[in-house]
Amino acid sequence: MGAYDSVFTNSSTFKVELDECCKILRDATPKSLVIMDELGRGTSTYDGMAIASSVLRELATKTLPLTLFATHYSSLTDMGEKHPNIRNMTMQTVVDDEKRQLVMMYKFIEGVAPGSFGTHVANVAGVPASVVNRAEEVSRDFAEVSRKKQLEKRAAVSRIPLDLQADFAQLAKLAGGLTLSDDPVQQLESLRILKGSVRSLLKAN
Repeated sequence: MGAYDSVFTNSSTFKVELDECCKILRDATPKSLVIMDELGRGTSTYDGMAIASSVLRELATKTLPLTLFATHYSSLTDMGEKHPNIRNMTMQTVVDDEKRQLVMMYKFIEGVAPGSFGTHVANVAGVPASVVNRAEEVSRDFAEVSRKKQLEKRAAVSRIPLDLQADFAQLAKLAGGLTLSDDPVQQLESLRILKGSVRSLLKAN
């Protein structure tokens, strides 16, 4: 059960949060103070991250209230580096990985949290060591799979098919063989030849 489920209104915790979010987006002004904590946690990771990102962008771009937007979606920190109205802030912590200890310094500093430290908190809470050990293994596996997927995605975007490489090479060779002239008539003729070559390549593909 969610902490804020409303049986009387047939609303889940996530629905209640979205109702409150809707009121904020509708009523907030540049003079408002908005505090949002873990928006999107009640649904799938990708949907929650998408909603949180879109709401944050709306507040930072259009509504412009003073906003404290707490989130565990680390990918949202990219917005703090790219959007002029967003600053990344974090609570300073002292971490002991060997003892799995986490000490909160209760100091609000600029920057991004180095990690979520979920297994450290589990250890401090008294969760059995066997469970924490297994959780750390699974966490590392997930992180490795995610890292590999990102690398594959980047490689796929940057990879040019061999047939296109051949086409580019042919166009470059043709362009290099064209005569550059100050004569407008010669320029048009060179452009006509290049356009014809491009059309031929497109038909061939």
